[in-house]
Amino acid sequence: MFESTGILKYFDNKLIVEVDQNIVDFYLSLIPKYLYVTRQRYAAHISVVRKEVPPNVEFWRKYEGERVSFLYDNIIHNGTVYFWLNVFSKRLEDIREELGLENKSIFQEPPDNWKRIFHITLGNIKNDLC
Repeated sequence: MFESTGILKYFDNKLIVEVDQNIVDFYLSLIPKYLYVTRQRYAAHISVVRKEVPPNVEFWRKYEGERVSFLYDNIIHNGTVYFWLNVFSKRLEDIREELGLENKSIFQEPPDNWKRIFHITLGNIKNDLC
């Protein structure tokens, strides 16, 4: 795994970590062109809170601008639409817990010593522009 850092950014209804766009650009370049993967329309990021309402809203925006460390693997994962890299971060797990949010994923079981798998989306193969 590789280590990097990013900056926490809060919005009205989501929390992300802005990450180095070069990570996405590099791994996107490794996906064969014949798959016609379209880069996502948003800058490179990790979603920490999305489509959830934190029970402990008093902690919302508490860490705005904080630089956080994370680990990411170099295996490009894909489903029927998206391509992504798995991301792991104890700090992000702690922030979710402080907000009163679950760290369990219904999609993937994290490796030992981790509670949650985050991700960096590389692109998609949707028919329309995203």
